[in-house]
Amino acid sequence: MLIKNLDIRNNKATLKPESDQDLWTLRRIIEKRDIISSHTKRVIKDNKEFSRPDKGERINVNLSIEVENLTLDNTLNRLRVRGKIVDTSDESITKGSFHSIMISEGHMFSLKKKKFQSFHIDLINKSAKEIDRILIIAVDIREACLGMIIDTSLKIIEKEESGITGKMYSNKTSTNQYIDTVVNKIRENCKFAKKIIIVGPGETKKKIFNKLEKYHEIYKKTSVLEGIDLSGEDGIYTSLRSPKLRELLIETNIAKAEELIHESNKRIAIDDKRLIFALKGTLKASKTGAIESILISNNIFEHGEEEEIIEILNYVDKYKGKTIMVDETTDVGKQVELLGGIIGFLRYPLSS
Repeated sequence: MLIKNLDIRNNKATLKPESDQDLWTLRRIIEKRDIISSHTKRVIKDNKEFSRPDKGERINVNLSIEVENLTLDNTLNRLRVRGKIVDTSDESITKGSFHSIMISEGHMFSLKKKKFQSFHIDLINKSAKEIDRILIIAVDIREACLGMIIDTSLKIIEKEESGITGKMYSNKTSTNQYIDTVVNKIRENCKFAKKIIIVGPGETKKKIFNKLEKYHEIYKKTSVLEGIDLSGEDGIYTSLRSPKLRELLIETNIAKAEELIHESNKRIAIDDKRLIFALKGTLKASKTGAIESILISNNIFEHGEEEEIIEILNYVDKYKGKTIMVDETTDVGKQVELLGGIIGFLRYPLSS
């Protein structure tokens, strides 16, 4: 999360979310009666005699609303905040009418609270830490795919086919052009990546790695990973299951999530009671401070009430537990979803 301003004394903040995780954080911080101010669009309807009731002019406006309710829409990656308009930059807009502000990645807005609680400040400061971004390229002589791990999610961002077939494999001009194209794709997409990892069968990955040598800043954070015998999108997903990749990503949230899912499988196998899945039971455990870590699916709201889930997360934070959100773009996210959307790792077994 980008913090443009955080004025604790006057209970004001100007923030810009940069990931799905930031939207979850904001869902926990923004509360009823808070004031949200943002640049947005508002439909002004024409009340003339022959105007259509479903049509109107969309205008750009700065609005402030007093929050009545808010919902997190994971499908569209946005937070919908609805409330009464308390201030506007356009006199044609009536104060007291209702409006919704959509907060999404890259959307700057201001927040005014009656009182910032200490855990609100902790959440904001924690979210300001740099997001893990890992660029993975799965490539061979036929195709290349670039995927970006952003925190614990995966986004496929580029695909490239060489068009090289049959006798063309020996055509150095075509091969070099293809490799140069992939190198340029890497350069275009690696700006915010902490690490760049190239996988795939054959020697193409090494040729690309060697070509990157003249781009020193890119080259020094690039690694070639052996043992992944697939290219393209399949190669990207296969690489995420590789123990060698987890070693390279050991300090990232995606690696920590992988460790936790392996730990959950171990505990299930030996019937270890320091594990909890059900939403009601997880809420009860969180209130006692029993939860040490929690894995939670971005689709969790399909399994329970939004307020109940926010309550769990707040209690886990209160008792210094760790929360990692995962989504269905990775195997970890799929496994958490299959287990009900939430896995709690307990400090001690709970009495029945």
